[in-house]
Amino acid sequence: MPSGTEGEQRVLGIVPADAPLPEPGKAAAPRRSAAGDEPLTVQQAQQMARDNARPAPPGAAGFDVAAAAGPQILRERFSPPDQPDEDLVRECQTTSAATGERGHMRNRLMWCARYIAYDYVFDSQNKQTGFVYMPVIAVGYGRDDSQRNITMFLRAESVTFGGSYTPASLFGLELECYRDTPGCDVSGGTYLMPLSLWAERAADNRWVTWHLTSDESVSTLQDQALYHAFNFEVQAQDGHTSDNDNVYWVRCDSGTYFLPTRVGACIFHDVIPHLQYRLYEADGSQTPVHAVAKHIRDAFANPNATYPLKPDGDKVIPGRYGGPLDHYLERIPSDGSTYDRNGREKDRACDRLPPYDSTGLPNPPGEGEQCDEFPFASTQQGAANPNWDFSVRAVPTGDNSRAGSALRDFYRDDRILYSENKPPGEWVDLFFVEIIESSDGTGGGIGEIDQAPVVDAGPNVTGDEGSAITLHGSARDRESTPSVRWTYTAGDNVDAGATCQFTDAHDPQTSISCTDDGTFTVTLTADDGFNAPVSDTAVVTVHNVAPQVTVTGPDPWQLFKARTPVTVTATFTDPGSNDTHTCAVNWDDGTTGTAAANAHTCTLRRSFAHAGMYTLDVTVTDDDGGSDAATVMIVVYDPDGGWTNVDAATETPAGALNGTPTTAWTWAHLTARYYTQTGPPTGEAKLWIPEVIRMEPTSRLEWLVVTPDGKVAAKGTSTTTTGDNVGFVVYGYRGCPAAGPNCQPGPDRMRAVLWPTSSGTIPGNTITYDNRRGADYDVDRFQPLPVTAGAVQIHH
Repeated sequence: MPSGTEGEQRVLGIVPADAPLPEPGKAAAPRRSAAGDEPLTVQQAQQMARDNARPAPPGAAGFDVAAAAGPQILRERFSPPDQPDEDLVRECQTTSAATGERGHMRNRLMWCARYIAYDYVFDSQNKQTGFVYMPVIAVGYGRDDSQRNITMFLRAESVTFGGSYTPASLFGLELECYRDTPGCDVSGGTYLMPLSLWAERAADNRWVTWHLTSDESVSTLQDQALYHAFNFEVQAQDGHTSDNDNVYWVRCDSGTYFLPTRVGACIFHDVIPHLQYRLYEADGSQTPVHAVAKHIRDAFANPNATYPLKPDGDKVIPGRYGGPLDHYLERIPSDGSTYDRNGREKDRACDRLPPYDSTGLPNPPGEGEQCDEFPFASTQQGAANPNWDFSVRAVPTGDNSRAGSALRDFYRDDRILYSENKPPGEWVDLFFVEIIESSDGTGGGIGEIDQAPVVDAGPNVTGDEGSAITLHGSARDRESTPSVRWTYTAGDNVDAGATCQFTDAHDPQTSISCTDDGTFTVTLTADDGFNAPVSDTAVVTVHNVAPQVTVTGPDPWQLFKARTPVTVTATFTDPGSNDTHTCAVNWDDGTTGTAAANAHTCTLRRSFAHAGMYTLDVTVTDDDGGSDAATVMIVVYDPDGGWTNVDAATETPAGALNGTPTTAWTWAHLTARYYTQTGPPTGEAKLWIPEVIRMEPTSRLEWLVVTPDGKVAAKGTSTTTTGDNVGFVVYGYRGCPAAGPNCQPGPDRMRAVLWPTSSGTIPGNTITYDNRRGADYDVDRFQPLPVTAGAVQIHH
């Protein structure tokens, strides 16, 4: 009993709502001694949790396999809500268990309790000088969604105070990890608030929240299990605190044999779970598990009348809810050696094989029947356990299948851990079985036990042809993992021959790629092997992707003689492998050639009658209208097309020279003529930019182009007076007052381009001089600068 000022006494604490409050001067001894305040080890916490757990009281709800959706049955993985469920709150307010020392457990994931938090202050004459009386309700949620924590909500139901306690007096509540069980931590702290605020929150039904978390890394137990106890602490206005005498246990584990989405979980551990099989419906008809339920009931009620018979002594069959606490059942893996031994022992008893040739089942199961055994083959206490007896009986296959499915549900939803191969002394997860005659209406309606899978093909999706398009399907089944399969159907807008392929047609989360555009319907089908397959569909819209073209021949600036064949070749890619393609070439002389593609290659051929520089545009178009184009410029010369003599000067515009201020003018000289049909032209070229560049006349000409409409271009290499090796192209237009057959309207014009040959054989990114910098190099696609002195002469 905490005390305040000299001579003052107080009674401070928090107790279950049905517990009497201590009287001043008669408080109970402290709940734990100094030695008991020492932190617990992992093993000590495990043993205390085991000692504290008890079966649910008679009439308590268990896992009723006949209920399809009762409030105590968890079909999906469970995560705590943001606020307590009002149904659970009302249940807690009306059930007497909530006011007792263990609280009310709806199931292993939902718990609630009602308390009285109080502080009574007395003077030395035992006269009351102040008090707080605050009924509270606590609602806790475990979880099995791969997170290891519980969420605890608490709110005041009413607040009464007087004397030295005023509306401004502080009063606090806190959730604690009892004796610092390893790995336990609580977030949320102490809710220390004025009593007026507690009253306001009570009127508004507002909750405070804590989270108790479990650190699996400190566990030394199988499944990284840890056992944590929690209790509540109350804090008075002067700072005195008092713990709740009642502690409650939770178990957290990381069992990997549950569903992948349920690897981590925390459950309330104080009540040992029990599985319920019901014999009859409310209307008197048999439940879908009637034969199995009757077998277990008979084994409990009259074990000596069950097979195999036991000639020397009474049979003891464990697992009965309400029976001795040490007659429990424990779960084992279905792929372990104990499970196999249980199955073999059961089969020998059903088939009257030694040692059961005279005591086994008189008649083996007939058509439509299976041999059922109890205790279950999936328990440590099954048929092969030498310390217990068992029973076998022929039951209808459907009853046996549905009862087995329900058992799997119970294991999963009540979080029953394996006990096989655990180290000696480790805590095991106990459970019992209860057989009830008929429904009283509290367990929900009677439904099909083995329900069909739930399948969702996911949202409609879009993507490009030839690319992987992700499908977000899902399939779940409460009894087992169903097999799944994707299929597809092409829509009316899909070209013939189109196909699709799934990355993994048996994975709900997969992708699909299609060889053509259009609309496809994908179907996800799930099959649990018991019910009819279930399907769902989604629409996949596949967009066309244009081809990507590359000209592979001729090379840029490749030289051809007039009237000789020019072959254009282009290759392309297209992820739509079902597409067909058409090739077209704009020959840059007003004509176009077309051809069908062959093996993603375009090939077209023609010759040019006249000299010129021709920019060839190659376009590939697929059958869905997508297209791409690429270009290449070629040079066509004609030895019989004419010759030229250029002596001309132009202005030097800003930017024509690299790194040099603008000079006043540029002068170029070019004489060029073909004297043979096969060799390069004869002549020379000079370029003079005052005080900057002087190209020597020792130039080497490579080709000469003289067009019928008065244009000329010549390319070659030379050396400057400073010893630099350069490439050059000189362009000229012969001007005339009006357009004529051999001239261009306007003045004579000239362009000169100069670049270091170290950068390549044709103009590229490194240009020394260009008085039309940035313009196209095709003689037909730009206009040279006007000549300010001299002339451009062209002779045909």
